[in-house]
Amino acid sequence: MVVVGFEFYDVIQEVAAEFPDKKYVYIDNVIENVENITCIDYKENEGSFLAGALAAMESKTGKIGMVGGMDIPVIRNFQVGYEAGAKYINPDIQVETIFAGDFEDPAKGKESALALYAKDIDIVFQVAGKTGEGVFEAAKDTGKFAIGVDSDQRYINPDAIIASMIKGVDISIYETIEKIQKGEFESGNVYEYGAKENGVRIAYGTEDMPKLVSDEAMNQIQELTAMIIQGDIEVPEAN
Repeated sequence: MVVVGFEFYDVIQEVAAEFPDKKYVYIDNVIENVENITCIDYKENEGSFLAGALAAMESKTGKIGMVGGMDIPVIRNFQVGYEAGAKYINPDIQVETIFAGDFEDPAKGKESALALYAKDIDIVFQVAGKTGEGVFEAAKDTGKFAIGVDSDQRYINPDAIIASMIKGVDISIYETIEKIQKGEFESGNVYEYGAKENGVRIAYGTEDMPKLVSDEAMNQIQELTAMIIQGDIEVPEAN
């Protein structure tokens, strides 16, 4: 059984204990030392580094922002990577984060983003689940820009969303199923997917959408990705 989402953290452990003869693959969170739960986690700090670098390249004001759903460790990891990527490109850039306090409230997301845009911030990275929909609305209303997360979200508003930091959930699940078919699957492990495993990357939408990111910036993101893979850039993690 494949289970996706941090909100199932308690439930999957209860079910796994009740049915110990079944195997579970838990996506996008980590549970250690449970024999029948295999976890697939993503190095969101690496993907967010690329998002921060892109925002810094494309910002016209030298001020960028982030809206996080809640002030919790995983969102802090996004924040640390985002700030590091932005500072790598422009050491003087200003980066501000607001935690909306909710993952399910677009109104709070919009309020948070509007507060950032009012400070001359011109690009906001949303890491807030459904709350992030409000960030996209704020970008549209103010004529400014946003960066999506987890999947390619440009389709929501291709005139306001310049790119998305996506997780390779499809790749990781495919490779897990492949391991099962080959008899190489070892239950109870934790597998991490970062830039090297194509587990995090920047997506720019489809060819029919307006092009909001320059070729130069796209090429530089590719170069930074290669540097992370090669170990030339070590992306910090939240403590």
